[in-house]
Amino acid sequence: MERQAAYLKLRASSPYSTEEERTLARLESGALLAEIRHRQSDFLTATKGEPPHDRLTDVAAAFERLVDQLERVSRAPR
Repeated sequence: MERQAAYLKLRASSPYSTEEERTLARLESGALLAEIRHRQSDFLTATKGEPPHDRLTDVAAAFERLVDQLERVSRAPR
């Protein structure tokens, strides 16, 4: 998913992409963002009550990075 997010970011910001391609990349990143948020929610539910652990913290941080990246990509430029 990180690779897909990076690809969408590239397509949305490339000067070589047409406006239609950039718009489509933003829409696709919005759909991927919804999927990531759903999986993040599942992860948080599954780990609720677990003692702190470095790997759990790393996974939670990876979700946050993906969400941040996809939120930036899915926003229309101003």
